[in-house]
Amino acid sequence: MCWLLLPFTPGFASACALMVVAGVLESAATVVFFAEVQIRLPDSFSGRYYAMLLPLTDACMLLGAVVGGTVVLAGLPWAAVVICLAMAAPIVLLGRLFLQPTTPATTRAPQKQAT
Repeated sequence: MCWLLLPFTPGFASACALMVVAGVLESAATVVFFAEVQIRLPDSFSGRYYAMLLPLTDACMLLGAVVGGTVVLAGLPWAAVVICLAMAAPIVLLGRLFLQPTTPATTRAPQKQAT
């Protein structure tokens, strides 16, 4: 929502405040995401998962930078709508697949308690 509201903020200070709110919300979502990955993913897959995640993230950022310039030419409000859809549409469409409660990965070795 912060991205959608950004073009309609009245000034630089309010735009900066909105970006701080977006950053706080994104930080919380990132922590939850990585915590859930560690809970749900068996240890044998974690190396492969992170080996794919980081390059794919970089590729998507590059694609966003290339396509973003073209989208901004259509107008700032349209750019905000495209960003909002690109971020929200996958969750809205695929949320049922990812938001179902599952049992934690059971292949983990027991961890020793620190004394």
